[in-house]
Amino acid sequence: MSVTTTQPFAGTFAADPAHSSFVFTVKHMRVASFSARFDDVDARVVADERGIRLEGAARVESVSIRNPPEF
Repeated sequence: MSVTTTQPFAGTFAADPAHSSFVFTVKHMRVASFSARFDDVDARVVADERGIRLEGAARVESVSIRNPPEF
């Protein structure tokens, strides 16, 4: 019989800003979808006595709609 022990998941784990982004899509009038991507992000997973949670922020200077072209 073998016994396996595990350590509780605890600590703060930061996302690599060079490889992380926030992306979302919004549907307009059930016909068209518009997407945005924020590349300048600060995100981390925090595990402590309050539980596990995702914290983050995105720095945004301006937002442009590129598709459809008429916008």
